Amino acid sequence: MKKHLFILPLLTTALLTAYAQTPLNRLDSLYFDGDVEAASVYAEKVLNDPNQSASQKKAVSAYLEMRRFLTDTTLSGREKRTGLDACLLLAEEAATSDPVCADAWYARALNRMFAANMVREFSSLEAITAAKDDFIRAINADPNHFGSLAELSGIYGHMPELITFGDRSTAVSLSKQLYAIRGTKRDAQQLVSLLLRRDWSLRKREKELPSQESAFAAAKSPFEAAAAFEGSFEAKTLFGVPTDDRTEAVRISEKFHLTPADTDGEKAWSRDF
Repeated sequence: MKKHLFILPLLTTALLTAYAQTPLNRLDSLYFDGDVEAASVYAEKVLNDPNQSASQKKAVSAYLEMRRFLTDTTLSGREKRTGLDACLLLAEEAATSDPVCADAWYARALNRMFAANMVREFSSLEAITAAKDDFIRAINADPNHFGSLAELSGIYGHMPELITFGDRSTAVSLSKQLYAIRGTKRDAQQLVSLLLRRDWSLRKREKELPSQESAFAAAKSPFEAAAAFEGSFEAKTLFGVPTDDRTEAVRISEKFHLTPADTDGEKAWSRDF
């Protein structure tokens, strides 16, 4: 147990999502729900809060400016890229001045991801790799950082053919930890998609479980523990008796009334996937 003092009791924090949210996680949720007005009010509150650190405020400012540049249809691609570069510098200031500010690393990582999406060249792969490293730093600063867990599970799970560190088993573990601590429909959608992509049989899961348990027990950082979360006692308690991935995906889908269109579509549900 001493090795895992950095992990909050996951089954307890599932009931405390409001407590667990950082300012950028909260803004992410508001924007995702389409409540732009509430997001603006909340951002203003954070920026004027004397109890928020300078680094936290810089991270929020970088995030807001990044969204503005990406959504402004009057700007050219070059103008957007210049704007993103300025946001990146602001996020870097926040991260370097306060390395334990998870939102600062998260803001820098998002900036790298968005910049990578704007160019179709080899350098974009470099940016994705750098973003991955920043998401890991964010999780090491805050083991329950929702946004970083979601983004990392997506990177690891949806691009294993394109990036050398792609690993669907790691993606499922990261997604399961996010599901354990937040458990929204959005988290269920991502987890179902990743389970369908991995598509392990029960025999394969039973074969891999000892190595997952060993990896979790040997974890020396919050990220390493999250990457092996499927081998934890908390995961076994929450997800119950092991089944094949497809059966587990169906079980979670039924709980949230998900359809194939909510996840990876009909193709993912087909045995030909």
